[in-house]
Amino acid sequence: MAMIHINRDRESIGKFNDQEVADGLKSGRFLPTDLAWCEPMESWQPLTTFTDLPPPELIETTNVETSISSTEASIGRISLSECFSNGWECFQRNIGVLMLGTFVFLVVNISLWFVSELAQNVVQMFLKSEGSEERFLKVVAIGVGLFFSLLTSTITTILSAGFLWMFIKNSRGKAEFADIFSGFSSGVWIQVLMAAVAWGAIMVGLAFCTMAPALLLSDRMGSQIPTAIGALLFLIPLIYLSIGLGFVFPLILDRRLGWKEAMRLAISTVHRQWLPAAGVIFIYSLLALSGLLVCCVGIFFTMPFGYCVWAEGYRRLFGDPTSEDKK
Repeated sequence: MAMIHINRDRESIGKFNDQEVADGLKSGRFLPTDLAWCEPMESWQPLTTFTDLPPPELIETTNVETSISSTEASIGRISLSECFSNGWECFQRNIGVLMLGTFVFLVVNISLWFVSELAQNVVQMFLKSEGSEERFLKVVAIGVGLFFSLLTSTITTILSAGFLWMFIKNSRGKAEFADIFSGFSSGVWIQVLMAAVAWGAIMVGLAFCTMAPALLLSDRMGSQIPTAIGALLFLIPLIYLSIGLGFVFPLILDRRLGWKEAMRLAISTVHRQWLPAAGVIFIYSLLALSGLLVCCVGIFFTMPFGYCVWAEGYRRLFGDPTSEDKK
């Protein structure tokens, strides 16, 4: 029996027999658009051209238990120990690319922050100047400051989406350095920005409904107790939503979802496994913090490792997309 070699996005997935390929197509492990080759073919062809695979009836009767157990094991359930161990393996497998991607991501973000701060300082300098002849320059300075603030926020947000996607792709095979810029692809960046704006609106709405009344009561009562209560009412839903909405960007890139669908899917899925998902975020945070404590240099090691753990948690929550998910 000739083994079938399967390739996706110019990366080899492996070689399989015809029954494994048929089962993979049925379960969504393989996509009809994946390229395949076996002897004595002269060139790679999409899997849709392989018409001599076992019929669906045979797949259902012989592999139903395997498919069910595989699905249950990979989707909707998080094991922190497995995320940690598998994340470590994924990190070792592609350590050079992941550390380089982390270095570039941090350098770009720090550089953008520096440019934004410089623009803000220039704005403040013009605003402190006096004289009617300076009014035009003040308006220009404010416009330039707002422009650079929006520019840095936009680039940072889109770059963050690609950075997260790089680790998810690495957990499924092998990521490339160019994956960090995937968020800038056509049709994706606008959805990422809309999700970021929606998340910002949610935070502002929470603050308006909790902190604003609390501050007014504190001012009238002359006590800080309402402020403390308002802060607590603000932080509880903020922390709860942050765990789920942290998966929105990768869902947009992974499933090609709109920002509304990605936010709904993230919240509803994480709700069922909130504590384990929070545990994955906690592990990543500890790893990143430990890297900062080692003269900040260790973060280039611990941060990508932490994101590998996070990517394993993502895959266990949302699984791997099928051909239907990508439509």
